[in-house]
Amino acid sequence: MVRRISLLAAVFMLAFAGASFAGDNNAESSAFDIKFDVREMNRTDKMSQELSHEVDLWHDAILKRNAKRVRKHQKRIFSLIDSDIRARSLAVRRYEREANKSVKNIVENVRADEPVSASEKYAAKDDIKDLRKARQLVKAKEILFDSIKRTETFSNRYRLLGDYLEIVSRENRLNKIELAENFPQEN
Repeated sequence: MVRRISLLAAVFMLAFAGASFAGDNNAESSAFDIKFDVREMNRTDKMSQELSHEVDLWHDAILKRNAKRVRKHQKRIFSLIDSDIRARSLAVRRYEREANKSVKNIVENVRADEPVSASEKYAAKDDIKDLRKARQLVKAKEILFDSIKRTETFSNRYRLLGDYLEIVSRENRLNKIELAENFPQEN
């Protein structure tokens, strides 16, 4: 575990050093993307752990028939989910900006009769695909949260919370992919 963390830290330091020596405009953008993706990945990891722990405590309170603790943990679960949806909506806005910027660059090059490279086309398609995935996951979270709040049955709520945690793990995988894609490459 310590080896992975130290290796990851070394890779990020090299990435930031490489980006600073590159000297082009994309270096700043790439460093920002990497920081954002790392922060978002850490946020989803932490949220997933906290939510899983709260669900366990809520489940324990239900088994012990402690209504006060049930309400307390349920309130905390709702708060965690609400803050997660709001935070993820900010990430969706970032994906929207990236997709708009990529499409705009391609359209401007086409209008100027300049050839559009295959990598630019791929980047635009990838940004649009990321945006679509992020929107779908946020929408699924919102629907699940609404269902979680409406149901009173323990078994349904517990199953829906498990589904919510699965969506968070999918988002975390998406964040890891984004991080790998935004990692500066040597040319």
